[in-house]
Amino acid sequence: MVKYYVQFTPPIIRNLTGHDGHLFKYLLNNNNIYQILATSGDKARAIKFYANFEVLLQLDGHFWLQYALLLRRLGRQQDALEMLGRSIDAYPGNKYAQHALAQQKLIVAAQHRIFSGSTQKLIDEAVTSLMERHHSMGAERLKGALDEYPIVALGYYHIDALMSHRQVDKAVIAAKGYFREIDNLLRKFSDPILMELRTRLLALASTSEWRRLTYKVGQINYK
Repeated sequence: MVKYYVQFTPPIIRNLTGHDGHLFKYLLNNNNIYQILATSGDKARAIKFYANFEVLLQLDGHFWLQYALLLRRLGRQQDALEMLGRSIDAYPGNKYAQHALAQQKLIVAAQHRIFSGSTQKLIDEAVTSLMERHHSMGAERLKGALDEYPIVALGYYHIDALMSHRQVDKAVIAAKGYFREIDNLLRKFSDPILMELRTRLLALASTSEWRRLTYKVGQINYK
């Protein structure tokens, strides 16, 4: 069925109406593909599903985004980073992909064996992107937009990347800044996710202790 949509001009999702748009998103959704194929014990089939459309859908950003998120689920973080870059190249205006790319840079940075110049570059690029998005969205747009909380991605993934390389002083400074940003948001609306993160950031700032994020196959986000 996916081949039917190849006839539409990329970004395909923006050139479809109601039902067709929802169906296209469903057919490519990384979670659906993972649940149907990877959980049956054959993860290679899930990857092959997307690989089969790399040429036909090479100009569609949504395709590369979903491909990347599947690779993240499977723990192939460097490959996921590459695919997210392709997603942005194909559709630069996709804010969700920009968020996912910045988050992926922090995941990859945390997994570097040593804290190198390339590690710092990934972190700097990610932090700049997510902070710009955080400030541009404002409290009203952020309210209830769980998947779009740039400050949550920063509060978990930036801190985790720094702590994974024992950059404790930098992590504490960043945690204090994120704590203030989250505290300001919580003055305007209540959110359990922000409250939990605020507690963790306060603990880090007070004790310099951080519980590393747990990476499990099948998950996109980690806590």
